[in-house]
Amino acid sequence: MVFDQKPTHTRKSRCDTTGLCEDQLCRLTERISGVVHWDTRNTFSVLTAVAITLKYFRTHLTQQQLAAVPQTTRSTLSRVLSRIEPILADILEEFCLTPEEIGDDAAVIDGVFLPTGNRRDQDQLYSGTHRRYGVSFHAATDIQRNLITLSEIFPGATHDLTVFRESSYYMAPNQSNTLGDLGYLGSTVTHPRTSPKGYELDSTPEKIQHGPIPSPRSRRTRHRSPEKLENHRHTLPPTTHSPATSAPHHHRNPTPPNESPAHQLSA
Repeated sequence: MVFDQKPTHTRKSRCDTTGLCEDQLCRLTERISGVVHWDTRNTFSVLTAVAITLKYFRTHLTQQQLAAVPQTTRSTLSRVLSRIEPILADILEEFCLTPEEIGDDAAVIDGVFLPTGNRRDQDQLYSGTHRRYGVSFHAATDIQRNLITLSEIFPGATHDLTVFRESSYYMAPNQSNTLGDLGYLGSTVTHPRTSPKGYELDSTPEKIQHGPIPSPRSRRTRHRSPEKLENHRHTLPPTTHSPATSAPHHHRNPTPPNESPAHQLSA
């Protein structure tokens, strides 16, 4: 097994691009070296090949972009990825849990969008939410934020709730004890409530809101109880009706003040 002896700044860049520290990367390389037969005359060592493969998965760069590495070509990178990828998948399968093994460990679930670019041989990859081409899946973690499992891959146009319902892990977690964002509305997953700006949440059970937050429009048009209608602030003031009076006809001659209508008839 051959390891690269690189300066410190190269080790730091590998940690940024692969997501693994130097010790983790060396242990993974040692395990892969025990499976694959690697010729020392190859362009890359096993450590560099593993680092390039992890960078390929983490940054979503194309093989042509990765070929910008000095002293390599696209065909060389293609051969490296084709050898390292299946071995890496076999190693990771040891850490994957079956749906029966998840149980009550799942505490948080969330959808993940993985950009892939536009693929002519695949449809429904464009996500209107992210405005990019890619695939979607959901991840489950425990209360310590440790990754438990990942679901199958679905086209990027698929909604998070549909991905969750159609995955093989839908019935695995205890959904009432699992947290999820508002993308999982319609399932039995618990939706946490964020605290208002500048205030803290009330811990009393009767003031904890469950389910979707009603819109302001629905609150304006809600039905008023009779108690509120009896309140003087919600009722119109009573109107006083005065007896009807006939207006004088201005086109007729008014009756003189000293003569009554009966006097006019007798005259």
